[in-house]
Amino acid sequence: MMLTFISMMLMILMMFAPSLMMSKLSILQEWLIMTTFFGSVSLPLIMDLYSMIMSLTVLLISLNVMLFSATYMKHELFITRFNALLFMFVLSMLMLIFIPHLMILLVGWDGLGLSSFLLVIFYPSKSSLSAGLITILTNRIGDATIILAISLLITNSTLSPFVKFSFSVIPAMLIYTAACTKSAQMPFSSWLPAAMAAPTPVSALVHSSTLVTAGIYLMLRFWPSLYKFQSLSSILFSLSIMTLIMASLNACMEMDMKKIIALSTLSQLGLMMLTLALNLPLLAFFHLITHAIFKSLLFIGAGSLIAFYSHSQEMREISNMPFYTSFLIPPMIISLMALAGTPFLSAFYSKESIIESSVWLSSGIMVSMAMTSAVLLTPLYSLRLASAIIISPAKTTPLFTLPTPLLSLTSASYFLSSMAMSLGFYLTWLMLPPHEIPSSLTLKLTPMGLLIISIMMFTYNFPQTKLIRHTLTSMWFLTNMTKSISSFKLHFDINLSSLEMLWISKTTLYPAPSLMMKMYSSLPKTSVLPISAMILFIPLLLMIYMCSLSLYKT
Repeated sequence: MMLTFISMMLMILMMFAPSLMMSKLSILQEWLIMTTFFGSVSLPLIMDLYSMIMSLTVLLISLNVMLFSATYMKHELFITRFNALLFMFVLSMLMLIFIPHLMILLVGWDGLGLSSFLLVIFYPSKSSLSAGLITILTNRIGDATIILAISLLITNSTLSPFVKFSFSVIPAMLIYTAACTKSAQMPFSSWLPAAMAAPTPVSALVHSSTLVTAGIYLMLRFWPSLYKFQSLSSILFSLSIMTLIMASLNACMEMDMKKIIALSTLSQLGLMMLTLALNLPLLAFFHLITHAIFKSLLFIGAGSLIAFYSHSQEMREISNMPFYTSFLIPPMIISLMALAGTPFLSAFYSKESIIESSVWLSSGIMVSMAMTSAVLLTPLYSLRLASAIIISPAKTTPLFTLPTPLLSLTSASYFLSSMAMSLGFYLTWLMLPPHEIPSSLTLKLTPMGLLIISIMMFTYNFPQTKLIRHTLTSMWFLTNMTKSISSFKLHFDINLSSLEMLWISKTTLYPAPSLMMKMYSSLPKTSVLPISAMILFIPLLLMIYMCSLSLYKT
C-alpha cells in the first residue's frame, strides 16, 4: 500500500514539477472547506521550487528505503506495524511541505515527532527505550515552542498561510528554538546519535533526509520574516559552528558505524544552519537536497553491511569488504566521496558555492575558521570509515557465509548512486541564478589543499589522553548532561511521590522522618562532568557569540 501511494505521488509530481521548477513560479491555492459564524475555514496548498524539490526528494528516498527494508526487515514479526509507522511519517512530512497552514503545520510537526519516537523504540530493548525517551523529550521542547509561537501568531494575525506572516522577536525566537531541537543543534544534539537504536531503514529515511531537515525547512519557509532579527542570527551562527566542530571531532573518535554516519549528518546540519545564519537560504536548501541523497545511500550501504555481518555495528568487526561484499563497494565509495566533497560529485557543487559565497560576503575570522573546519574534518572521518571497512584485514569467523546480492538492495543502492553523482550539476543549473563571484586562484584551490591536508592528517596518530577522548566521545559532555537530567527527572518524580506520602502519613501509621530520609537518600550524587562541561561550555559560547556580532555590523 505504501509503495503504491509513493509511486502514485511520484508520478503526479513528475508530471507538473519540471515545468513549475523551470518557470520559477509559486502557486498558492486555497480551498474553502466551510463557513461558520466565526469565519471561513480554508485549506491552502503551496507549489513552488522548495516544495516540489523537497517532496520529490522525500518520495524518492522513501521508495528506495522501502525496497531496502523489504530485504532488511523481512524476518521481523511486526513488519506491518513498521510499514504503517513509515507511512505515517511520510504523510506528516508531506503535510509539512505542501500545506502552509498553522494548524496543519502543528499536526505535521507533531506527527513527525510521534512517528519518529515509535520508530526508535521499534526494537523492544532497554537501549531503544532509553534512546526513545531522549528523542521524545528533546522533540517535546520543540513542540512546546512551536505551539507557543503559533499561539502568538494567531493572536496577532489569522490562520492564513504562514508564508505571509511578519512577526515580532518572541515568536521568531520560539521558531528558532523549535528548528534547533528538530535539527539537533547545540545544546539539543545528543538525541540524534542516540536515535541510531532504531532500525537502519528508519535511519536512512528519518535521520538523514526528513526529520532532521524539517527544522531547516521550517526556517526556510519563515525566512522572509526571520532574517531581519540579526541578534538571533548571531546566536544561530554560534550554535551552528559549535555543532559543526563538535560533531566532526566526535565522528573521528567513534567506533559505532551508524553513530559515525549520524554524527556526519549532525555536522552537515550545522553547515546548513551556518549558511542560513549568513543569509544564504537558497544555498542551504541546495546542500540539504544533495546531502539527503548521498546520506541515505550511505545509510543503506551501512545497513547492508550490518545485515551481512550478523547485525553488528562495530566498525572493528566489519572488515575485508572487497572480498565478501564486492557489489556494495561502488555505492559506499561514491557516498563517502560525496560526503568528503570530492570534485564533480553532488556535494561538491553545494559546498563550493557555500564556501565561496560565505567568504566573499563576510570577512569575519569565525566564518573562515568554520569553513576550514568543515572542509578539513569531513574527509578525515570519511577516510577513517572507508579504511576500516575496505582496507582493514579480515576478522570473520571460519564459518562465515558469503552474502548474495539481492535485486531490491542493489537497485536501491545503484539508483541513489547515480543521483549522488549527477544531482549536484542539474540542481546548480536549475536552482542557482546566473551569478559571478570574483575569487582568486588561492580561494579556488583552498578546498583541494585542505582535502590533501586531511589525507595527510589521517596517516598521523595524534596523542590522546583519557580526558580528551572522553570529551570528544561524549559530545562535549552533552551525553553526560542529558543522562543527568533524565536521572534527575526520574528521582524528582520518585521524591514527589514520597512527598505526597508524607502528607498522607499524618493520618496513617507511616513515620514521616523515615520518609524524609528515604527521599534525600534517593537523590543522585552530583557528577563532576556536567559541572565541568558548563564551566567550559558557557565561556566558549559567549566568545563565539561576541565574535559573530561583528559579522552583522554595518
